[in-house]
Amino acid sequence: MGGAKSRRKGKSGELEVTHEAAKQGLTARRTAPLQAGHREAYPDVSMDGVPWLWLEAKRYRRVPVNRFCREHLDKERPGYMSCLAWRDDGTEWRATILLSDFLKLVRLASKAMEAKNEAT
Repeated sequence: MGGAKSRRKGKSGELEVTHEAAKQGLTARRTAPLQAGHREAYPDVSMDGVPWLWLEAKRYRRVPVNRFCREHLDKERPGYMSCLAWRDDGTEWRATILLSDFLKLVRLASKAMEAKNEAT
C-alpha cells in the first residue's frame, strides 16, 4: 500500500478505534496532530482518564499481528501499558496486550468487583 493510501487507511483505523471507545462510554482521540515529526512520542489513540495506556491502531487487509506485537508491545515504555488494537479488513476490532498486563487488569477488575459487592 502506497504512502497517501496507507495514511488514509491508518487515519480511518484510528477513527474507528475512537468510535469503538465511544460505544463503551469512553472519550478517545487520534493523536496524529501531536505525532507530526515525533512519530514515537505519542500513541495513535489516547483516552481521557487513561493516561497510562499506549494504544496503537493497525488496520490492514491482513494485519501482521506478530510483527506489530514485536514493534509495539515489546518496546519498553515506563509508566505505560501497551495495547495493539487491530483488525483485518471485514472483521471486528481486536486488542492484544502482554499476558502480564492482562493479568494486572484482571486483578484490578477483581478488586473493583469485590469492593462494589462489599458496598452493597
